Amino acid sequence: MKQLSGLAKGMFCLVGVLIIITLGLGIASVVKDAKLNKGKGNDTTNTTPSQAPLDTTPVAVPTDTPATPTPTLTPKPTPTPEPIHVVAVDAGKYKGFGASSASGGLAEYQLNLLVAKLVQERLIKEGYEVIMCRETDDETTSQQARMNSAIGLGAEIFVSIQCDNTSSASANGIYAQIPSKSNSVNEDSRALATCLHKKLINATGAYERSISEVSASSSSYDYLNNTTIPSTIVRMGYLTNVEEDAKLQTEEYRQKIADAIVDGILTYFTTFNTGTNN
Repeated sequence: MKQLSGLAKGMFCLVGVLIIITLGLGIASVVKDAKLNKGKGNDTTNTTPSQAPLDTTPVAVPTDTPATPTPTLTPKPTPTPEPIHVVAVDAGKYKGFGASSASGGLAEYQLNLLVAKLVQERLIKEGYEVIMCRETDDETTSQQARMNSAIGLGAEIFVSIQCDNTSSASANGIYAQIPSKSNSVNEDSRALATCLHKKLINATGAYERSISEVSASSSSYDYLNNTTIPSTIVRMGYLTNVEEDAKLQTEEYRQKIADAIVDGILTYFTTFNTGTNN
């Protein structure tokens, strides 16, 4: 009995010890949880995940991106302006026909063409269309054929550039010839000749001869008498006169004559014929 009583006391003591240990562990756990809860209560840090700030950095455009090509525009062709007027310029005579130089210089057909080309050049610069009735020394087209061609091509006026010769070595001067009185364009031809004649005398200082009408019965001037447009022959001087021939052999004098002829043509269209050729 005493042995059982002792065993019971031992068991009781063991149970007590286990209870005490269990209570101790429980109290320790409670204290630990209390500390943890206290620490959490003091932590004011917002644990909510924060939103990343908006990136406002501009997006760089790659430098190697090819630029958009600029379209190439094809310019429209500039329309050719209509000529102010159409003028027929005739270098009178041709090789083997015409006056010879008193000094053995250039013959009439050569001088006529040289001056005609100067007139052509200047008229083109003034905006005129020029119909050249003879362009080389070897052309042998008749004066009538030249006149017909000029009219057919739409010439408004006809100016024939020529020299003169005579048996008298003293004969000199500049003059002009126009169709006979019976021609329908006689008055208009006189107006044209007057404009050219005045400019030529003023530019050269040559002796002034009169403007004359050719004979209606002269076959040599059929082309002039049969014209239907204002027409004139300009006589630049006498190649049988030594002094006048010497002047005509120089480029300077020929240029004076050419400029005077052009100035006369411009004056004619300004004063007597202001309409524009269509």
